[in-house]
Amino acid sequence: MLEAKLSAEHLAHIRQNQAIYGMKKTVELGQVNATSTVLSILGKDNVLNLLRRHMHKDWGDIDELDWYQNEQALLMGDRIISSYRIENETVFVITESDRSYTTIMMAYEY
Repeated sequence: MLEAKLSAEHLAHIRQNQAIYGMKKTVELGQVNATSTVLSILGKDNVLNLLRRHMHKDWGDIDELDWYQNEQALLMGDRIISSYRIENETVFVITESDRSYTTIMMAYEY
């Protein structure tokens, strides 16, 4: 997936950091919270699907720079933000830098 999303320069930098810090295959989520709005609009199954995508490093509908920043954040312990377009709505999945919790919310709730 990385090769399809990142330029050669960004990919090389990620690979270098993976060699130093180790490969991270999934995101540690911590406690998971979903807003009542996102649950009522999307339903539990859609919310769980987005959470699985985020956990497995599918950052959704973001540009190359944001994809790169998420890959770096995973390695360096920074905040990770995924964005998904579902049913004409934008949903954010945000894992905090200390990996203590992950929040799923509508973009307009941010």
